[in-house]
Amino acid sequence: MLYLHDPTGSDVNDLTWNEAVALQSGELVAIRRHTRFRTYSVWGLGGASSGPVGEKDSINIAGDTSFIKWEAPVRPMLLDRDEATHEWLIVAASYEGSMWGNNGAPCPPQWAFRLRGGAWHVQPVPAALLGRQPNLLMDLRVEDDAKFTADKFGAEGARRKAVQTSENSGLPYCQSFVGDLTMYRRLCEGMAPRFLKEFLDKDRAGISLADFPRMTE
Repeated sequence: MLYLHDPTGSDVNDLTWNEAVALQSGELVAIRRHTRFRTYSVWGLGGASSGPVGEKDSINIAGDTSFIKWEAPVRPMLLDRDEATHEWLIVAASYEGSMWGNNGAPCPPQWAFRLRGGAWHVQPVPAALLGRQPNLLMDLRVEDDAKFTADKFGAEGARRKAVQTSENSGLPYCQSFVGDLTMYRRLCEGMAPRFLKEFLDKDRAGISLADFPRMTE
């Protein structure tokens, strides 16, 4: 009975849904999102969850031939187009501390992905995006796939995002805006966006962004 209620298990959220995203231009874009992550608890913290791990996310836009499906082991927080080049951009972040050090040690501690030449490239966050609020739903919970079907979660997600936008709440720690330096201020404050380290290969880093071609700016 527990399996029928929540096939992925109580510590895993695996969910696909439709989401409307407002771009800075005012255009409203309908996207298809998928997320999969699990949570874990730390002894001594009263069973409190320490946050998602094993993150897998994707974004697609059906019927838009200029958009190639994006997939990465980090949670997307912003989707938009570059005002100068009109290339698609995604900014994403991670709860897992090892992701930062193993994948370029970016300052600020987020990764930007740019769709260029039919492929997604990873780069430091463009300076023009710093300070932007997330326009993607960030308030995702491990029990969502047990409580909602994909169709029903669309409405729940819209409700949560309205709260996220109006009250700046429900946002993950260190991800309240593009360029949030919480926990990385000593390392990154005053720096222009950059990678501080090389990316480790997948077999050394486990989950990584090593397969993405890289851009420095």
